Amino acid sequence: MANRFYDVRFVVPAGTAIATPLIQDISFPDGVVTGVHVQIPNGHCGLTGLQFLQALTQQIPSVLGTWIQGDGLIRDFPVDGLLNNGDWQLKGYNTDVYDHAFYVRLMVEENPDPRPKPGNFPLALSSDGQVL
Repeated sequence: MANRFYDVRFVVPAGTAIATPLIQDISFPDGVVTGVHVQIPNGHCGLTGLQFLQALTQQIPSVLGTWIQGDGLIRDFPVDGLLNNGDWQLKGYNTDVYDHAFYVRLMVEENPDPRPKPGNFPLALSSDGQVL
């Protein structure tokens, strides 16, 4: 279950070509992304596109070179198997004559701390693995 939420308003200026899209960093501290929610308001008319990147590599949509497009679209995307490093970016184009905004929410669960806690590990082990 998510215990952190990152809400982003991603504005792509008018005339931003597919060949030269805008990339915006939305990095956050390490965590497990449990959900991605996108809202494309009315008015985009299919003239805009959005991608989610991790370390500048397309992740959503999962088919490389495709874009999230729509007009009045609200959608959640699956996140199973994506990296949990917090290194995320948004990439967008806008061939319209007006600026357009995408509204994005990332739901993130804290990564469990893999370091041992004091008192939770033996001080020494024998050669057969027994606590000394």
